[in-house]
Amino acid sequence: MYNAVTKTMIILALALVATACGKPQSTREAEALYAQADSAYAQGAFDTALALLDSIDHAYPGEIATRNEGLRLRPKVQEELSKIEFSQMDSLVAALQVRYDSIVSLMTKVSTPDFAEGYWVATEGRNPRLVSGDGIEGRVTETGEFYMVSSLCPSNVHHQWFTLSTGSADASTQVVPYDGELNYRVNGGEVVTYMTAACSAVGQFAADHRDETLTVTYRGERTKKQKLTPAQAHGLGTAWDFAQTLSAFRRASIERERLNRQLAITRDQQARIE
Repeated sequence: MYNAVTKTMIILALALVATACGKPQSTREAEALYAQADSAYAQGAFDTALALLDSIDHAYPGEIATRNEGLRLRPKVQEELSKIEFSQMDSLVAALQVRYDSIVSLMTKVSTPDFAEGYWVATEGRNPRLVSGDGIEGRVTETGEFYMVSSLCPSNVHHQWFTLSTGSADASTQVVPYDGELNYRVNGGEVVTYMTAACSAVGQFAADHRDETLTVTYRGERTKKQKLTPAQAHGLGTAWDFAQTLSAFRRASIERERLNRQLAITRDQQARIE
């Protein structure tokens, strides 16, 4: 009896080997890649598993049976990858929310009839009557874009840009020529608005040197210098920090929502296949 059973098992094993040996090389190679992909998935190496499944599709388009196996495994791999990405982004959003909450209390929301949307300024060092005198101000839009405004009143400097300096280092805005819009005259004064690209270097500089003595040099047909108070210098740095945090928070929130939708789609695909 024992010999008969053993003989039967040997015959079956030989048959399986013969069958495997009889497969085309492309089939054996595709199946080997799939086995590696399945093993990688089981071990949590989801990026590797996905790369192996892609290799099967690209290198062995004719191996339909193996590719069908891959189609059943792929949604499982993608779900795990999506879960990891979503978890990471969710953690980032939570961290940015904490940072936003800590900075927003240092900011003041300004609403004016001249703008459809308001803007934020740092409460510390704020001058509510900026355009009635001399000064610069860092502002932040609802979407986290940082921009700056400079004002001289009264003035005949006809300034188009300014430099912010510590004495040993400085940063300058781009030149904004007089155009009646971004650079205009009002009530004997001059007001210039510098959009993000024109003043980001100054914003970063202000944040890096907020605790130092800062001097503004307005530049145009003439020049004029103004020393900022410690509160004004610190407020500029706070406005820059708030802009970076708000814009990063918005981007991360949008990406988290995209990943959440992607995860739902992946789970739906897996449910249809199963």
